Amino acid sequence: MKKRIAMTLSIAYVMVMLVMGCAEKEIGSIDESYNGASSVEPASEEAEAPADSSDSDDASSKEISVMSASDLSDDAFSFNGKEVSILSDIKTLNDALGEPIPGYIFKDKDLTYYSFGKADDDSATIDMTTYTNGEKEAPLEIILHNDSVQTSKGIKVGDTPDAVTSAYGEPSQKDEAGNLTYDFDGFQLFFQIYEGKVVHIYYYNIAVQNDFYKNK
Repeated sequence: MKKRIAMTLSIAYVMVMLVMGCAEKEIGSIDESYNGASSVEPASEEAEAPADSSDSDDASSKEISVMSASDLSDDAFSFNGKEVSILSDIKTLNDALGEPIPGYIFKDKDLTYYSFGKADDDSATIDMTTYTNGEKEAPLEIILHNDSVQTSKGIKVGDTPDAVTSAYGEPSQKDEAGNLTYDFDGFQLFFQIYEGKVVHIYYYNIAVQNDFYKNK
């Protein structure tokens, strides 16, 4: 079955990247922290920008509508007209991504896996992994699975490695499989390559990743 193939591959890759053992996952309901009850400080929440610029939203808020990928910074992409950033807090990501696919929330100790936006083949469009330290849930990684979503520089699943390097320049790292890693301030962008094409795009939150390793 094609169903959940992308999610299965993503979880497997995450487990390798995070040097985790094989642990049994249970499907759970959406926890309170995803629904907004997180100790992470939420971004400001004005529904629309007022005409008076003096009352405009806090510049740190990532909960904004966008017209095109070119309007975005490297840590973000557009999904359903909303800006989604790996550097945002859970409340902002909740508002931007919407409700996860029902029944596709997987938990493994302090990690939770959410899926969003089913594609035509019944796989997820986006997966997000979060790490919960005490009562604080934060985004560890976000994965793009198909060509319906593109990065801020216009790269999407199905593009070639040459297209990636044309957009981003030479990678910080390139492994034997041809995968491309780009290091930025506070986050990492990883393009998984298979048979000469981008098959998955990963955004990693470095601070959350370091917190995970420290408490692992």
